[in-house]
Amino acid sequence: MTPNQPTARQRVFAELERRGGYLRQQQLLEVGIAPHILAKLVAEGRLIKVKRGLYRRADLWTEHLSLADATAAAPKAVVCLLSALDYYLLTTTTPWEIYLAIPRKARPPHIDYPPVRTVRYGERMFEYGIIQQPLANGRTMRMYSREKTLADTFHSITWLAATWHWRL
Repeated sequence: MTPNQPTARQRVFAELERRGGYLRQQQLLEVGIAPHILAKLVAEGRLIKVKRGLYRRADLWTEHLSLADATAAAPKAVVCLLSALDYYLLTTTTPWEIYLAIPRKARPPHIDYPPVRTVRYGERMFEYGIIQQPLANGRTMRMYSREKTLADTFHSITWLAATWHWRL
């Protein structure tokens, strides 16, 4: 290695910077970085393993870090219902799970942390009202618009009340 070439660790952090603080192991393999570098950085506390094959910078901070982790782990899912209400500051209740919408026939994401509750939508209902909300480091997350969130909440009020033990 010549003195001007970056080390493998520097290349990992350059890729993390380029990808908004999150990185999949497969993306590192594509640029020629060995997976054992990730294990060393996790052991040193410089990276956090979000789920199998997905890592983020340990110093990454955003007000909605759990939403960022969940949407990075399930990029095709959409933040919905109580999580979206909380994001828009339309509720006094903070959900202990991240509510993610998926198409009715899709396979649910396997995310250990943060806790995730998947909600299935029909194809037309799933696609309508998706917007991109900004997160830290130039990343965005898929979320339903404020109007769609309110409509879905009223549509699902009986189910939500049973889930949260509300009295109607």
